Amino acid sequence: MKITIRKYDDSWPEEYRRIRLDLEHTIGFLNPIIEHIGSTAVPGMMAKPVIDIMIGVRDLMDLDKVVKPLCSQNYIYLKTFEDQVPNHRLFVGLKDKDAYAYFDPIYTDFNAVPHDELQKKRISHVHIWPFESHDWQRHLAVRDFLRQDAESRHAYSKIKHDISKKSWQDGMAYNRAKNKFVCNLELRAMEWYFGSSGHEQPGKSGKK
Repeated sequence: MKITIRKYDDSWPEEYRRIRLDLEHTIGFLNPIIEHIGSTAVPGMMAKPVIDIMIGVRDLMDLDKVVKPLCSQNYIYLKTFEDQVPNHRLFVGLKDKDAYAYFDPIYTDFNAVPHDELQKKRISHVHIWPFESHDWQRHLAVRDFLRQDAESRHAYSKIKHDISKKSWQDGMAYNRAKNKFVCNLELRAMEWYFGSSGHEQPGKSGKK
């Protein structure tokens, strides 16, 4: 499996806004908080041409309330990842919703996920987290840190470009190859986010 990495595309923010409107229409009853995250949200970053979107819900019970509405709008639910991260829901959006007929609406077994075909058809990843949880803030910290730190943008882009030249079993294997760099990046980003930028860490104001 080859991972496609591209130079930053000015059309990515507009694509995010289009998808966001669709999501607001679909799960607006939950009053969600929606953010553009990942490398496509960082001008100047090289990235997979997949829009990463993070949705914050205000109650843990709301995590499962998104499943039926999103599946009804042809998002593919990768339930298999919940064994490792229970408070996370992950969906894949497709470029052409007619292609939805070729996939199962829900995948509970990682080995059954058609990684190659999904990679060809996907346009977005939709991540659902509890709003203002550690994971919510972690993703915002990395995005905002990369937006203001040119050296880190360049280093991260180079790593992704270099490892994209190899073949991988699936996207998880690709992610593991850059895990050491990403973990270090997250530590520096969180220190910056909760330090110089003045954000408050979860738990200090009674939030979990």
